[in-house]
Amino acid sequence: MAIYRGVWALFMLLVVTPAFLLASTTELDSFHETSIRALILLQDLHVPYYLSLALEYPVAIVATILPGSSTLLPFLGNMIWEYVGVIFLAAALVNVEPPFYKPESKEE
Repeated sequence: MAIYRGVWALFMLLVVTPAFLLASTTELDSFHETSIRALILLQDLHVPYYLSLALEYPVAIVATILPGSSTLLPFLGNMIWEYVGVIFLAAALVNVEPPFYKPESKEE
């Protein structure tokens, strides 16, 4: 079950966090334009290029699904101190419990 939580945390960190940052800019864009913006955003966040290419479409899909107003919270943190909103958002999303997660019962 620890592997499941680890994969879920990586998904939240590498896909959902950039999608939250990209959600407000996807309102009038086509999917191709959104995927290009996702690639640029991932490279701006210093994700390696080969990983950015693999994550480009998942980030674009999640960013299209999320409402545009969800981007307000990370950028309020950026107004206080640079990138603190992104760091807090990533930390909060990593701690979200995965779906269908059943803790191991300790039977004696």
